[in-house]
Amino acid sequence: MRQEAECTIKEASELLNIPASTLRYWEELGLIHSHRLPDSNYRAYSLHALFEASNIAFYRKMGVSIRQLEKMKSRSLEDVITAFDITTEKFQDEITRLERALRRLKYQRALSKHALDLIRNGVREAVPIITRLNAYNPESQWQRKILVRDMQRYALFIDAKNPDEMIESYVDYPKGSEADEDAKSQEDDVPVKINEKTGIVGIQKKGAHKETGDKKEGGENKNARSVGADSRKKLVQSRALVKTQDLLEHQTSDQAPLVLWDRASEIEKGVRFFEGVAFSEYGKKVHVRTAPLFEAAKKAGYNPLYAIAHFLVSADFNGQKDCYRVWIGCSK
Repeated sequence: MRQEAECTIKEASELLNIPASTLRYWEELGLIHSHRLPDSNYRAYSLHALFEASNIAFYRKMGVSIRQLEKMKSRSLEDVITAFDITTEKFQDEITRLERALRRLKYQRALSKHALDLIRNGVREAVPIITRLNAYNPESQWQRKILVRDMQRYALFIDAKNPDEMIESYVDYPKGSEADEDAKSQEDDVPVKINEKTGIVGIQKKGAHKETGDKKEGGENKNARSVGADSRKKLVQSRALVKTQDLLEHQTSDQAPLVLWDRASEIEKGVRFFEGVAFSEYGKKVHVRTAPLFEAAKKAGYNPLYAIAHFLVSADFNGQKDCYRVWIGCSK
């Protein structure tokens, strides 16, 4: 007769929720032990053997390999503690990654809900959530990396006097805000210091575009060209820009990007903002129709100065692709 504490491989499998084939494999490796019942020659596992199997299952769930488990048989207690520390660190890294992913999912859902709200309810008065608009330099790998990792930092600056010309840019958020934390979570491994020439503004003209921004045979990408000195001067003269021409002319390669727009400065000037929504079209890099929003501001008795079209969410909106939250800066 078998002892009360012993069980067959079938019973052990059900008790531990481990396949019988796995128990046999572990036994072949010497990780767990059983003995044969004299009357049936079936495997029998003592309570201590079940402890062993449960322990192995625990290590396997933690990601410890079979090879590592075999080595642990001959390790000291100090080695085992070190193995625990290493595994704990790996788990903590994974928890951090999952928390970051969950935070981003929640933020993306909030953005999508906000887009739907804007579509349903129309234009409203609202101060922009962004604090600054920086000119996108198409030659900057660092800036490109930022936008690829976090599309919600992509925006366009559009002068009301010339709504067909769009200046590509990326946004900064208030420090500590939900948007700022989400942006930071996408910027791991992105260097803080910019070592590339700044002050080169990417211009996006309405019209068809090709997938890459690389130079084509015998010419440049006209959809995102570099702005020369005359164009820079014209841009700086706009009320939306906060840097002086003198600063632009003396920029060095290690300075921060050209700031196109600053929220605090604009509010101080008395600019009022109205928030609406606009869409881009499939097959075009940027084709955001802000003209209706400019007209709406005029009908409300305001003088539209510029628009900031901030990428919100990508989906199919009846044949239109991307939804932009648009802030119209106005004076009375």
